[in-house]
This record gives sequence, structure tokens and C-alpha cells, in this order.
Amino acid sequence: MQKSYDRAWNKVNSLTARVEEVWNTGLIKIDSVLTNIDYKGQFENATSNIDIVHNYARTWTTNNFDFIKNTVMNKECHLRVVLLNPESPFVPALEKHYGYAEGHLVDLINEVTATWRSLYYDVEEKRKACLKKKSSTYKNKHCGSVELYYFNGQPTNSLYRIDDKIIVVNAKNSREKSVYLPYTVFQNNGEKGLYHVYLKEIETIIKEAVKVEFVEDNDANN
Repeated sequence: MQKSYDRAWNKVNSLTARVEEVWNTGLIKIDSVLTNIDYKGQFENATSNIDIVHNYARTWTTNNFDFIKNTVMNKECHLRVVLLNPESPFVPALEKHYGYAEGHLVDLINEVTATWRSLYYDVEEKRKACLKKKSSTYKNKHCGSVELYYFNGQPTNSLYRIDDKIIVVNAKNSREKSVYLPYTVFQNNGEKGLYHVYLKEIETIIKEAVKVEFVEDNDANN
């Protein structure tokens, strides 16, 4: 009887230890269906920081742009986006991998760049208008900021930081596109959690990347 009790107690302790290990990582979700990620809710509820790291993700950007724009235009939310540098040595290899014609990936990156550039100009236009107290037409005078970076390396995973959560979407090695891809969601639960590991990776990527200066582009067009 005592041995059975001891075995049961050991199993409970082992299970508790495993649960604690998972909790310490900050893991709050793991799944394999990308359409289950509530990007809309995450971006609309963001208040301070949104970081996006991926190669170009034109379809993803199109699907989620309005949610991000609404937040950055109406809250003091800092948006940083990292795309693959059109001049990266990885571009020709990725074009071959995806089955794209030469230069097509560069066109896609430039198209996504133009989307984020448009948001930058919209935010800055609102900011300038709000500084003119009498002439401002905005009832809500809050707005965030937009920064875009080009990274020469190839992101192994797509990373999405929304305030105190980070979504990590595994890279796909095969050419076939699919919504079935493992992803994990981590919350900020302290320095030992994986949230800070991935946040450090984002900060390092941005440090190594080249910032796209939209102001210069704007001045050049005037």
C-alpha cells in the first residue's frame, strides 16, 4: 500500500515539476494551424510595442495592415518592422527556392516596404496636424511611430512581439505554402522566460539591420 502511495506521489511531483518547467518558459500556447492565431485581437489591443520580423510576407501584411494601422494611428504604440534586405545575398537563393523569376522577390519586398512607408507618412501627417492645436481635425491626438529595417540575414523564424507577448512562427523548409505550421506564443513572465530570449534576438537583429529612412525619401520627392 505504501509503495503504491509513493509511486503515485512521485508521479504527482514529476508532473508538477514538468508543469513548472513549462510555466517558467512563459509558454501560453502551442499550435500548428496559423489561422488560429488571433492577430486581429492582438494588434488591436496593443498599447506600446509591436515588432515584426519576417522576410517580406506580402499576404500577411495585407491581411493584418488595417489592424496595425488603427492601433499605431490612435495609440502611442511604437511599431518596428524588419524585412529581408533587397540587396541581401540570400535573395537570389530564396527566389530560386520559391520558384520566383529573377527580381520578383525584390519587387515583393519593395511592395511591402511601400505599404509601411505609407503608414509612416500617415502617422507623421497626423502628428504634425495635432501640433497645430487650432487647425487639427483629430479628436484623438494620440499616435505612435513607425520604423522599418532591412536585415541582410535570413530570419529562421517569423517573430511578432505585441507588448508582453511574442509569437514565434517556425520557418518552412519546403516550397509548398500551407497554413499548417508550428507556432508558439510566449508571455513575459520574467527574465528567465523565452519571451526575453526572443526579444533579445529581435533587438540584436535590429541592431545589425539597416534602418530605412523614410524622411529622406519624402524630401527627395518634394
